[in-house]
Amino acid sequence: MKQISQENLVNAVNHIHGLDDEGLDKFIEKYAIGQPNLIGYVLQAGEEFQNETLANYSLYYFAIIMKSIEEAAIELKEISVEDIDNFQEPFLIALDEAFKKESEEALFELVSQPVLQQFLAEDLTQEDENGVSLDDTTINQLFIVLHGTVGLINSVHA
Repeated sequence: MKQISQENLVNAVNHIHGLDDEGLDKFIEKYAIGQPNLIGYVLQAGEEFQNETLANYSLYYFAIIMKSIEEAAIELKEISVEDIDNFQEPFLIALDEAFKKESEEALFELVSQPVLQQFLAEDLTQEDENGVSLDDTTINQLFIVLHGTVGLINSVHA
């Protein structure tokens, strides 16, 4: 897949930050309709971990990821269940290496979107505009979900 540029990301973040709650919901709904398997993939972790904060932040960052893709003028094909299944094994191997060996090299190669990956690594650990920080568990869960989402999209459009 074409690389997301810093400009694409900045434009996406500014757009998403400029939306009110209703506007954000409509933006996400567009992808819920057009990419039902992908949105299901994103939301599944919040349900599995029974973490509402994870589910909410996953949707927020999903919106930024999708808007970044729009900004880069990348046309997405619909992600299938088969696409998800084919991605899971290499993703889990890369994650295992990242956590056991404390080396994210395999994960970064698999996901292969350095601008988005850098943004996620930095933004997840920052306080939001209200001074709220995420707990370490939610940060780790978001890291996994969001890198999986970007990697999945990238693998289907490679």
